[in-house]
Amino acid sequence: MNLGSAEYNRLYLPEEKKYSENKAENINPKNDNNALAFVVNAVTENSAVLDVGCAYGYIGEWLKKNKNCSMYGLDVDFEALNYVKKTGYYKDLFNIDLDLDFTSFSAPSTSKKDTERFNSLSGDTFDFIICADVLEHLKDPTGALEILASKLKFSGQFVISVPNIAHLDIILNLLDGKFNYSDFGLLDNTHLRFFTKRSFIEWVNLANEKFKKNGFKFDIELFGKTRYSSEFLEDIKIKYPNIFEFFIEKNDDLLILQNIIILTKVNSHANLLGMSKLLKNFEEYENNSESGILKKISGELEDYKYVKSELENTRIRFEETLSHLNEIREKNLVLRRSLNAANDEKNEYLLRLQEISKSDFWKAANFYYKLRDKTFLKYAFRFLKKVKHNVRYFKNPVKFTKSIFTKNENTVKNDINAAFLKKIEKSNRRSGNNTDGKIYKNRGSWYSGDNPSVSIIILNYNKSKITVQCIKEIWKHTEGVKYEIIVVDNGSERGDKKYLKQLEESEPLYFTLLELSRNRFFGEGNNIGSEKAKGVHLLFLNNDAFVTSGWLTPLVSALSDENTAAAGPMFLYPDGRLQEAGAFIKEDGSALQRGKFDDPKKQEYNETLEVDYCSAACLIVKRALFEEVLGFDLCWEPAYYEDVDLCFKFKLAGKKTLYIPSSKVVHLENLTSSDDKFPLKLNNIVEINKEKFIRKYKNILIK
Repeated sequence: MNLGSAEYNRLYLPEEKKYSENKAENINPKNDNNALAFVVNAVTENSAVLDVGCAYGYIGEWLKKNKNCSMYGLDVDFEALNYVKKTGYYKDLFNIDLDLDFTSFSAPSTSKKDTERFNSLSGDTFDFIICADVLEHLKDPTGALEILASKLKFSGQFVISVPNIAHLDIILNLLDGKFNYSDFGLLDNTHLRFFTKRSFIEWVNLANEKFKKNGFKFDIELFGKTRYSSEFLEDIKIKYPNIFEFFIEKNDDLLILQNIIILTKVNSHANLLGMSKLLKNFEEYENNSESGILKKISGELEDYKYVKSELENTRIRFEETLSHLNEIREKNLVLRRSLNAANDEKNEYLLRLQEISKSDFWKAANFYYKLRDKTFLKYAFRFLKKVKHNVRYFKNPVKFTKSIFTKNENTVKNDINAAFLKKIEKSNRRSGNNTDGKIYKNRGSWYSGDNPSVSIIILNYNKSKITVQCIKEIWKHTEGVKYEIIVVDNGSERGDKKYLKQLEESEPLYFTLLELSRNRFFGEGNNIGSEKAKGVHLLFLNNDAFVTSGWLTPLVSALSDENTAAAGPMFLYPDGRLQEAGAFIKEDGSALQRGKFDDPKKQEYNETLEVDYCSAACLIVKRALFEEVLGFDLCWEPAYYEDVDLCFKFKLAGKKTLYIPSSKVVHLENLTSSDDKFPLKLNNIVEINKEKFIRKYKNILIK
């Protein structure tokens, strides 16, 4: 088939118009590249159907035989209608020219009678009206559509096939100066109008303004499309593959031969969802002008000029490079001499280190460190260190003595935090380990070590007593979701771990203990815990964060949204003040805890909100997404900004982090990181990692 490259340019000659000899048995409804297949598939069984431009009736014959449709035909060709009448597949036939004025009756007498009969039909006669390759032959398709629609039921449909004049074959022939009519195809010599997909949709949208005066309009759906590549285009594809790929990469619709479109008749006040969606797509395409063909061609020309310029510059640089080769060789000799000198200096230092290692001072220092760290005297050294750190209390004997003899793992400098911990400890001491008692009534129903929905991961580092209290609060207050608890001990001292060991011995079925040989810090410790997790969701919980009744279910529900990757609760201070209602990151990389120290009952803090991040003191994430972004990044060790970085990685993946106010958690802020054993001061850690964060997310922070 030649689309736009016919040998001769034929003009429209009505007397030469002929119908192709299509047959009903040649229609295959399973063919996904045939317009007639789409047309018959769009029509439902037992429907009343008007076949406009019915020709020799092959569509009607197929629909009558295969879907028991009541068929009506309309065509301008009297001889074709006589043939169709003899077949008996059509209930009634109308010899009408849709381009003639229905009121003037300037047509022949036969057409006039058929027009009167057609006008007498009821306004809800037809379920479907088929216009297969018809509208492009009409002078006034808008008027024809209005006339035909008057006989279509509301919710009835036009099934329309139209050729696509924006086919790549036509475009390339136009570039070559050709626009050649042919006996059939896109440039059929009987075509009076040409449509693209876009121009057809915009035409229907404009025509709707006219149709609304009659109480109806049309919504639109792209039902199907057929593809075809002509002999000319195949030749271009072989000879000039770059040109072919250039166009197809821009728009795959350039190979579409026909678009099959369904127009649904609706009330003039109805919403046109299909039309709105298609027009919005066109608008978005226009806004993205950088991807337009003209822009792309201009860009290609600019690239060519740039490449040519770069080639000339490269030639000049190459000549300059040749002229500098001798200088480089000389510099290489100088570097070799410097390297030899550096090796000599290194050997000298090694000799000096050997001398130091044999000295009496080095032996004395080794002896001192062994006494301090490897013998029973280590307790005396630790005691002296405590005395040094608490010498400021020397004038107050009671406070000085209390600070000296209080164990590190239980030292809580904030009096409010201390009171809160004592209250929890007193409550747990009353309950003991009576798992059948009321205090742990939910645990047996909702704890699931085999098939949990949520894996709760808690890190412990020399705070075992507080971690045990945290676990017991989870047992008390968690219901509605199957969960497991994984405690990762980050190399705590043996004396501290005894509390966890005791709980493990008494309650082996209700939490899992992973013991690490050394402190892996926050990010890696939680990553290790997640590897052992069985849940669909991971929940990272600080051991100084204490949950309240009904805390878990809202967080899990938040993740039911496919666009949400993480969620966090409302954090409270022990005295009831608001600590954090989600958090945001400023342009300078610093964190803004929303609502800090404010009243948590205010309405603004009791609405779900998308935020930059939620603190990992209590943060639930989808396990699959957590693994997809490779978990917590270890570059933030020892701590801080891991949770911010994780939520920003989710943001880059197009996912949200939500603040969920219906979940409430009491957090003893900085209880672990403020410990004297922590390797760096809090302010130092935050400042160091803030600079890292700014470098990593500079572009996002600016936006």
